[in-house]
Amino acid sequence: MFQESKVEKYKVFGTYIAAVILVFLTWTGLDYLAWFGLEGVFRELGIRTIYRDITEALRQGGASPLDHVFGVFIVSGVFVAIYQWFISPKKVFVCVIYGLLFGIVAKIDEGSLAYTYSSITDPMMLVRIAVAATQGMIAGLVMSMVIRS
Repeated sequence: MFQESKVEKYKVFGTYIAAVILVFLTWTGLDYLAWFGLEGVFRELGIRTIYRDITEALRQGGASPLDHVFGVFIVSGVFVAIYQWFISPKKVFVCVIYGLLFGIVAKIDEGSLAYTYSSITDPMMLVRIAVAATQGMIAGLVMSMVIRS
């Protein structure tokens, strides 16, 4: 009886670690895609100036790329922990909606700091919220493949 409980705890923890790693890799990959790969899309849509303004506004601080990667890892852990322990049922749709809401709320919260400490405008913030919502939904989809009922 005791061994089954211990094995179950290890299984839950292993699932948590796997989900954190997958969400981290997904968000890191999407971040690099958003900053490097989407420049052509923004250029075609005629909003390249917004993209350039976002980049310049956010690079004013002294943070290194390693700081960003560490931050994404921490947020990935929080994202997965909230879903694994507090949200039920564990269904794909619920996970995607959770990712959407998490992305929007996290970006709005981050945006309030960006408004305070840098020159982010409303259109720039809307683009960032749309990208964050999309990233959250994709991360939710990836997480739903690992964490199931």
